Amino acid sequence: MTRLVLRGLGAHKLRSTLTSIAIILGVAMMSGTFVVSDQITNAFSTIFQTAFKGTDVFLEHRQVFTPQNGGGDQGPLPASLIARVRAVPGVADAEGQIQSLGALVVNGHYVSSVGGAPNIVFSVLPKPFNQNVLTSGRFPSAHGEIAVDTKLAGDHHLHIGQTLGLATPAGLEPVRVVGVFNFANSASLGGATISTITFADAQAWFDRAGRASVIVVSADHGVSPVDLKRRIIQAVPHYVETLTGTEAAREATQNTAGSINSFLTPALLAFAGAAVFVGAFIIFNTFSITVAQRMREFALLRTIGATRRQVMRAVLGEALVVGVVASVIGLLAGVGFAKLLNWLFGQVGFGLPLAGISIAPRTVIVPLGVGVSITVLAALVPALRATRVPPIAALREGATLPPSRFTRFIPYLAALMLLGGLAAVVQGFSSNGAASTKLIKLALGAVLVFLGTAMASRYLIRPLAGVLGWPLQRFARAPGTLARENATRNPTRTATTASALMIGIGLVVFVAVFANGFKETFLGALHRSVNADLIITSRSQGQVLPVDATAAAASSPSVSVASGISAAEVKIGNGGTDTANGIDPATLTRVYRFQWQRGGSDALLPQLANDGAVVEEQFAKSHNLSPGDSFRVTSATGARLTLHVLGQYKDPVLFGGFVVDGATSSRLATDPGLQVLLVRYAPGVTPTVGQPAVTRAMHAYPDAKVQTTAAYEQSVSDQINQLLYLLYVLLAMSVVISLFGIVNTLALSVFERTREIGMLRAIGTSRRQVRRMIRYESVITAIIGGVLGIVLGVVLAWIVTQGLKDQGIVFAVPWGQVIVSLVVAALAGVVAAALPARRASRLDVLEALQYE
Repeated sequence: MTRLVLRGLGAHKLRSTLTSIAIILGVAMMSGTFVVSDQITNAFSTIFQTAFKGTDVFLEHRQVFTPQNGGGDQGPLPASLIARVRAVPGVADAEGQIQSLGALVVNGHYVSSVGGAPNIVFSVLPKPFNQNVLTSGRFPSAHGEIAVDTKLAGDHHLHIGQTLGLATPAGLEPVRVVGVFNFANSASLGGATISTITFADAQAWFDRAGRASVIVVSADHGVSPVDLKRRIIQAVPHYVETLTGTEAAREATQNTAGSINSFLTPALLAFAGAAVFVGAFIIFNTFSITVAQRMREFALLRTIGATRRQVMRAVLGEALVVGVVASVIGLLAGVGFAKLLNWLFGQVGFGLPLAGISIAPRTVIVPLGVGVSITVLAALVPALRATRVPPIAALREGATLPPSRFTRFIPYLAALMLLGGLAAVVQGFSSNGAASTKLIKLALGAVLVFLGTAMASRYLIRPLAGVLGWPLQRFARAPGTLARENATRNPTRTATTASALMIGIGLVVFVAVFANGFKETFLGALHRSVNADLIITSRSQGQVLPVDATAAAASSPSVSVASGISAAEVKIGNGGTDTANGIDPATLTRVYRFQWQRGGSDALLPQLANDGAVVEEQFAKSHNLSPGDSFRVTSATGARLTLHVLGQYKDPVLFGGFVVDGATSSRLATDPGLQVLLVRYAPGVTPTVGQPAVTRAMHAYPDAKVQTTAAYEQSVSDQINQLLYLLYVLLAMSVVISLFGIVNTLALSVFERTREIGMLRAIGTSRRQVRRMIRYESVITAIIGGVLGIVLGVVLAWIVTQGLKDQGIVFAVPWGQVIVSLVVAALAGVVAAALPARRASRLDVLEALQYE
């Protein structure tokens, strides 16, 4: 049987190749994702191991919980703690360091990081703690001096002696470049910018007088880091987190590489899974067709003594060989996919530090196992059908397989899958479990919905092909008529082929509709609630505006009111985390309209100063709170407050969580500041006068980005669109794989209809008409897949948005993008038909008529 399997594959090289491509691409995406993830982790591990090489013990403020934004500044330590640590027996030296955020201003232009990475400022450390490597100049040692990382210097043509500005909470500080360095011997830290200044300057400029962000310690000779850590723990307060240098390097790697991989790896694996799922449809369809075409072959095997088990093993053996070969090639292609991803990151400016390519066992085992198992499982049903070929079929030409005894149950099974899938989707977004559990339920539900739709679509092929093929029949007459009839000849085959494309188009439409709904939700909330002319935010990811920026904006004669809004992530009781929004009760109502509930009004806001809070509707439901109740919150650094519910409002988009006054928010924030500043012009001031005036008033804060409300809305829309385009690129892989499915089906169909095509040629059908017939058949199949995908994507998006309606998410269909998806499906059909149509038109008439 092994020889038979290999001969069968060798006799159908094109079929085997086209079938393999789907698995190759899916496995390549999966293994490439693991390669990139390991490269990022290993690179940051090496960087931070080098950075902490001279540090035996590392002290930072202990966090009660890890904020969802990745941690950020963990809160300062008192500088007096440095002397206490130095006094611990076994300590050779202890130094404080300031770690904060601040960007450079070069020739009046703000230097922003890339890809949302931070603009980091460190205070310089002495040896042995300072493991940065100078490439020119020296490290700062006097007031107003700065050293910058190599990539930052190269990108902006900075040189020793050049005078720059450093954006700080204290304003724009003039600094002079005295050195260029590699951070821990690495030229860059992803898209981040890195600068170092003196400890005194950092304390003065970043509101750290008498404090330090962290303390680094070196041990005396003969004292181990573990022993020194134990001694220091006994000498410092409980709020101080004490780590060995090795533990600190591991934590820094987890925080940095983990924050990148926590989004990147699951996202890429999800798209790889979609690609493999599409590939399963192609494999199933290919083996179903080939089993039908090789019925006489299997019947002959049965007549010479082959058992049903041997026939089944022959078909599964072919699938196993295809799966193994394709998966191995996919593993090798994964390295190329990883390099492609790295190149794309570099092209958008997000050049992540990468270690050399290493192949971990997981990188081989998981993709190989998925590729092989999906291939074999997809071929299982066709293999079972092959065992039902009766030996008598060897004597009859044109014999067909009898229908399976399970065929009559297909409609019920399809309905069960659809209902079960929809229930899983609803349960996924409505449950209160972990995010990973919700995503698993959503993914499982989506798979069941796609499978149920694919099974049910066989009953829709004839009416859909009739409607979609009618214009082609009117336009191309004979080729159009034949194409429509060919598409309906085998509804199951057409449905399976269309379903592969349905998955890709369905995912694209779902993402488009959901993203458009999210965009409309945010913009709608702005229009409904914000009554400001200007919106001022920080240019830097994770950075806040100084609290006194409000006074600077209000000082402009063109401004009638400026109101700052802060935010702090807090732990609620013993449960999860949420957001405490800090406001100025005296000014906010002039630029923001609350949607009060349960009798609330703006009159409640002045009472916020006495540990009061007004809570958002969803927050109140989640924690079973009503006006008059109290709840306890804890900041990341351990500060505890009991707040009293004064009223309730509705705005889960802009003011999710609850609202307190600015002073209360500052007590809960790790690093107090303003997330956003809302400004309204004075009466009679026009935008052409008002915006420049406010920009001048904010000149001391170059990090501040002054935008009109319309411009801010556009920037939000652009950010969502950028993410959307990235998702489209990744989803395109599923569409590409489905193209190979159409090619494979049409190629096998042409092979199956060789004599039929010969008859058409014999009665006068031209080569051009044969090509058009195959092309139109492909287009009809592709459009069916596109229509089903669009309907499914819109329905799934509607269900999800209805489930999130309480969160303010609205349902909004971007019809332009939906139409483009349908056009893409039609073009996919044209492209996929190129090779089969050419092969069909080149068939020789006599050869075709003699074919058996």
